[in-house]
Amino acid sequence: MQAAVNEEELKAAWVEEFQLQALSPEKQEELIGKMIEALLKRVHVATYERLGEQNVDEYERMLGETVSEEDLAKWLGEKIPDYDAFVADVAVKFNKEMKETLGVA
Repeated sequence: MQAAVNEEELKAAWVEEFQLQALSPEKQEELIGKMIEALLKRVHVATYERLGEQNVDEYERMLGETVSEEDLAKWLGEKIPDYDAFVADVAVKFNKEMKETLGVA
């Protein structure tokens, strides 16, 4: 599995992609913070749906424990083949919806 996306790179890409340059830095941070939160929620919901009932309990147990990111990533990769592509697909759909919402197609 690949390393997580650098948050600063993501913010810079979103400022460009969603044409947020006209907003003050404070407003950019506020909006991007909400966008990151919404994206993470979508990834979690999609992950739960893909795992199915059988694996959700184990996933929740792992989230509640001090399981390393590497171990969690490995487990997710075993349960959801090509998990990185799965997450990327969720992100692409999110970006598309945000562009439509913001009117920056």
